Amino acid sequence: MIDMIGAITATAVYAVLVGVLVGFSPAGGPTKRAAFAAAAAWGGLIVAVAALGGFAPGATGPVPAALFAFAGLLALLFGGWFLFPRFRSALLSVPLPALVGLNAGRLGGVFFLILAADGRLSAPFAPVAGGGDILVGALAIPFAAMAAAGDSAPPAWLGVWNALGALDLIVAVSLGVLSAPGTPFRVFTEGPGTAAMTTLPWIIVPAILVPLYLLIHLTIAGQAQVVAARDPGGCDGTLSGRGRAGGGGGDRGAAPAPSSRPRIRMGLARVTRMSFTPGRSSSARPPPTSRRLPRSCPAPPGVHVHHELLRVRLGGRGRGRPLVTEHPRPPGGPGRKT
Repeated sequence: MIDMIGAITATAVYAVLVGVLVGFSPAGGPTKRAAFAAAAAWGGLIVAVAALGGFAPGATGPVPAALFAFAGLLALLFGGWFLFPRFRSALLSVPLPALVGLNAGRLGGVFFLILAADGRLSAPFAPVAGGGDILVGALAIPFAAMAAAGDSAPPAWLGVWNALGALDLIVAVSLGVLSAPGTPFRVFTEGPGTAAMTTLPWIIVPAILVPLYLLIHLTIAGQAQVVAARDPGGCDGTLSGRGRAGGGGGDRGAAPAPSSRPRIRMGLARVTRMSFTPGRSSSARPPPTSRRLPRSCPAPPGVHVHHELLRVRLGGRGRGRPLVTEHPRPPGGPGRKT
């Protein structure tokens, strides 16, 4: 019974991981279909080899066969990240809340504890791997919720969580290899070791899910590095896709000193920049673009901050937040407030 539930859970987690990573990427339809086909082919190959006993202890000599599958997929994924910029760019385009939320699937680490209680897995692999996955998966839920709501999780804590998640996977793989039966370098010899992880459905974890989760942690770290490189202080006032000056707007001049800028103190602010040529009719103006600033950041140059708490509708939900609106400053005149 536990094997059937584990098979359903592992297959569902795999489908969600692939669906989110591929679905949110900006790749075209043929590329996405090829990616889905490749994921299905790899999953089918792992299941077929496991059904034929190809991952049984001793099937590939002193090195566990599951380690070959893990290393092979990890090399493909990380090789694509470091060698193919388009692959890396596609992953970096996946929203951060989705990347963090995918780790909630690691709550399935409870299956390791169940298998240990049933005598099919032994310590230290089962309690360490299972407990670590449960902890990382549980912490992923509030972090993903904060990111989806637009709140900024403390970067330091997000980095610690991301490092913890990756370290947990590395430790689990190491303990799994050192507990594998039929190998001369087995260190933890008591109990059944990790023999259950070489059979269906549990082989899906080291041969498929663990490499994917390591790639997700790499992508989260990559997104944090890109943001830090673009805005070391975390308070960049530019808009996505518009640059600092904003698509040919009016003359903005130099940015004032941080101490002289108005500060956004209540929640998050919504910044709107309308880029148009003076003298054009309002109907010909392009639609505004917007971005939310991190909490307590200085307002960008030329932005007028309304410190009163306004009831505005953002994303279909009314939330009381300070509204920040920016219009290009006409030549020889002050900017216009909204």
